[in-house]
Amino acid sequence: MTIEWKDADNVAAQVGEVFMIKMFANLGAGTSVRLGLMGKGVTPNYQVEKNGELRGHFRGTSHKVWSGDAKEFDSNRISDPFAHEDLMAAFLRQYRKPRGTPLAYD
Repeated sequence: MTIEWKDADNVAAQVGEVFMIKMFANLGAGTSVRLGLMGKGVTPNYQVEKNGELRGHFRGTSHKVWSGDAKEFDSNRISDPFAHEDLMAAFLRQYRKPRGTPLAYD
């Protein structure tokens, strides 16, 4: 099964709040991340880059450094890069409401 990561908002919605928080711990300002395209997209492996240089491969289930075969990260198995700043903005839109936002009543 191949996953299509459309944009940062799609990533945030697909992987969930807890995954995003743990992934951010491995990112930093100016970095980008490429997500795995295999599986169901719930806990994808990911690759962190800065200025086009590889900073590390990470296991999606534990967010620890990937110790397996690097072929899991070849260009056919990972997404295009998503900028840290875009992912953070999507995370805030998806999971954090601004203070003073009225509650929605059904």
